[in-house]
Amino acid sequence: QITPNVRYNVDKFTFNIGSQISTLDNINNQTDRLVPDASSLNVGPYTIIDYEDENFGFNYGIRYDYKSLESKDQTFDLNYDNEFSKTSFSAGIFYKYLDNTVRITYSGAYRAPHFSELFSDGVHHGTNRYEIGNINLDIEQANQIDLKYQWADEHFGIVINPFFQDISNFISITPSDSFQNNYRVYNYIQYESVNMRGVEFNLHYHPHQLHNLHLEQSYSFVETINQDTNKSLALTPSNKIKTKVRFDFNTKIFNFLESISLHHVYSFEQNNVSEFELPTDAYNLVNLEFSCVLFK
Repeated sequence: QITPNVRYNVDKFTFNIGSQISTLDNINNQTDRLVPDASSLNVGPYTIIDYEDENFGFNYGIRYDYKSLESKDQTFDLNYDNEFSKTSFSAGIFYKYLDNTVRITYSGAYRAPHFSELFSDGVHHGTNRYEIGNINLDIEQANQIDLKYQWADEHFGIVINPFFQDISNFISITPSDSFQNNYRVYNYIQYESVNMRGVEFNLHYHPHQLHNLHLEQSYSFVETINQDTNKSLALTPSNKIKTKVRFDFNTKIFNFLESISLHHVYSFEQNNVSEFELPTDAYNLVNLEFSCVLFK
């Protein structure tokens, strides 16, 4: 992968011009495989313009993506050679007043299918499912608008970020009523129209008397609607509440311990499921983390 980039500042403007260039080769060294031998070339030149005054700013970005994808594999009886190209853009403005910041962004994004979505035909052992690709998949197109409100002072911060996304030709992996080798079959399908909406809410607090103590909490909500069926998409994540308590040590204990953190995730039950998909019960996940420096 190559990522050349040039950055130039003029008064209150910043210009970024660059490109992402990457190649990917998938070569199998065994007979039992999920996807065939395939190769792709991805080129994405882009330009980003940022402007920032004392209380006001905006940014605009545009990017052109070209992708060529080829697979000639006798085992899969496949002779595929295709090209995808499209232009993406985003535009946003923000305004600051005292400790408040409001930002609104509109973007139009495009994504070409990955070769795993096109060619899969086998068991994906990482997900315990039999996946079948679709060589007729086309470019996925999305339009999104999101609003972000942020307020913070020395001890307390809050971020609220609602969003809405409308996606055409949405590529989805969907369960079926069939089984292969005792694994449920999942098919890659392209839906004409899909809506996604949700909100993320974040809090960060550390008391005045205990600057080393940090309390963080976030709530994420997402809802998906497949306009073709008027049902939820498969594998839609459940709503979650995440809590983190972190304590930073001023004086390193045992000369290496820097901080200790307790993480808790509560995942709500998920009953908005697609056909042939089972609902998910609510669950709790707890994680204890130590941050250490072993070498100086």
